[in-house]
Amino acid sequence: MSDSKVNESATGCVPPLPSAPSCGRAVLLHVCCGPCSTHCVRAMREGGMEPVAFFSNSNIDTAEEFQKRLDTLRAFAEKAGIRVVADDYDHSAWLRAVKGLEGEPEGGRRCDICFRFNLGRAAAKAAEMGFGAFTTSLTVSPHKNSARVFSAGEAAANERREEAGEAAANERREEADEAAANDRREEGGNAITNDRREEGGNAITNDQREEGGNAITNNQREEGDLNGRDTECRDVKAPAFPEFLKIDFKKRGGFLDSVQLAREYGLYRQNWCGCEFSRRPTP
Repeated sequence: MSDSKVNESATGCVPPLPSAPSCGRAVLLHVCCGPCSTHCVRAMREGGMEPVAFFSNSNIDTAEEFQKRLDTLRAFAEKAGIRVVADDYDHSAWLRAVKGLEGEPEGGRRCDICFRFNLGRAAAKAAEMGFGAFTTSLTVSPHKNSARVFSAGEAAANERREEAGEAAANERREEADEAAANDRREEGGNAITNDRREEGGNAITNDQREEGGNAITNNQREEGDLNGRDTECRDVKAPAFPEFLKIDFKKRGGFLDSVQLAREYGLYRQNWCGCEFSRRPTP
């Protein structure tokens, strides 16, 4: 029996998980490992959400261990009927992020940077794939402080929001510049200048007010329409930035449930967080 594959339990069957909701909200679930994901999938489906697992864990100290944990997740995902998206493995980038904190104890400041690193990548992937929200399995572990995980997740979401706002502003500036250039080419700079002198700037200002008002009204109508479709099964364009869902998966016995499910599914369970620094013996 392979460690890294899902196997049937001693009773000959795997424990049932809730079926995917017929109209659940799709949420990108950052997954630290297969065993932790088991309870998260159950809890999310019971809450009307359908997770897509995102395996992004460059904190893991070797490519071999990274692949072993990814294989475990994929085997479980096949049984559970969820999609898995794997991030590139880049331990060098993670080491650069935690440089100077190598001597921190497990659970110290290095872990905060690690949370931020992985959840930052999850937020970027959620935005890239068009998800409106993302969350993480990290909170199922009793060794992870949920409030600190939440702080890292919200910081990652805020960074995406700021980047989206800056990108939108740049796009508006480019569109305005292009529109102005087209106007000048079509009408000629001299004609525009003469028209402005003869008709006065008020006409242009009024046109701008009307066009602006109509655009705002139309946008509000469209947003209002989207807000009324939350419960309908249809594709709705996600916002440019995803929100972070603060779900504390360790509540209501979540960790014990994940241990039991991992045992029932025959999942490989690692005995350390992943990075080389967490392997050190406790003094």
